[in-house]
Amino acid sequence: PAEPFEWCLEQDLAVEWANKFPKGSEFRIVGGENDVDSDRLMKKWMTVCPTFIYGGQMKPPVGADERVMIHLEHQTTLTTVRCLCKIAFNYMALIQGSHFALSPSFDALRSFIRYDIGGAEGRAFIKHKPIIAQEIIRDERWTDGHVLTLEGRPKDGVVETQVALFNSIPYRIPMSRDYRGEWFAKGHHFHIENWTASELKVEIAGPNFDPTSIL
Repeated sequence: PAEPFEWCLEQDLAVEWANKFPKGSEFRIVGGENDVDSDRLMKKWMTVCPTFIYGGQMKPPVGADERVMIHLEHQTTLTTVRCLCKIAFNYMALIQGSHFALSPSFDALRSFIRYDIGGAEGRAFIKHKPIIAQEIIRDERWTDGHVLTLEGRPKDGVVETQVALFNSIPYRIPMSRDYRGEWFAKGHHFHIENWTASELKVEIAGPNFDPTSIL
């Protein structure tokens, strides 16, 4: 039980694949939209592994609200952090221009991205809420596209980028912690099907902010 599952697609099922697992291994068939699909998958599996002992059917993990609970695992490696920082830096250069991006404030970040100098500690942080405000307010997913934002906050001395590839795990990436310029904020959504980019609307959530105004 402590070992991870190894996944195999239906079209890749073969006797050689099944034979590499020791006797007593556990197999699960995941997928299919109806009984016909389930029967087809089972028949194919039995030709691949004739000694398989059927243990019953699992109940679909769907609650009363029709939501499916999933277990999400992520691994933030050095390579992942450098990749995220590079995406964030390129976006900052696109929005603010090369003169801004070549500021000495970003020397350490450039050295990390280009030459792996300085280490990954404190470079990228996982957010606990989505980037798009409508998704936070309505608690529902609106897109599978990439989302990027950039904000300069002189009050905090921070230039920060947010990155959510495929609108999945959102990250905060502090680009600089000694910013002294003007406040600015930009955001873009990149559509993964038609390859278009659209600018996100920026709304300042002050003390009199009405969330329904952006829905």
